[in-house]
Amino acid sequence: MAHLKKEEDEYFSMSLDKEPIIIKGSKIMYVLVFLATVGFLIACILLIVHGLKFDSKYSLFYLGGGIIFTPFYLYITLWNLPGLIPGKTLLSIIPGENGVIKSKKGIIPIKDIRSIDLVRNLLNLINDIVIETFNVNIYSLI
Repeated sequence: MAHLKKEEDEYFSMSLDKEPIIIKGSKIMYVLVFLATVGFLIACILLIVHGLKFDSKYSLFYLGGGIIFTPFYLYITLWNLPGLIPGKTLLSIIPGENGVIKSKKGIIPIKDIRSIDLVRNLLNLINDIVIETFNVNIYSLI
């Protein structure tokens, strides 16, 4: 582990002369994701409340829909909450001859990158930035 830290410091110090490019989330997307996840959750709760009143022929549909979809939207809302931290830096790109990509998962030299993909995680339906290097290491940055 100490060996990795020494390597990271070496790459970082060689690239300090360049201004880093900081990648952050869009404020518009923060608002849209918050409104969508919390809005659907509130809508499901309202469906359950109106379904329990039994004042319509469709009350059972309201109740059933609310009960079926509430756990799903609660799950999606809880997975999205950590991503709604405003100003959170996703990654930094330090350009140059010895350029690196720096994230909370580590530092990756740009020379070693084979491909960068955006992959949807089937468990939480959130896109991950996946970097594959020439020495067959795979880094999931988010």
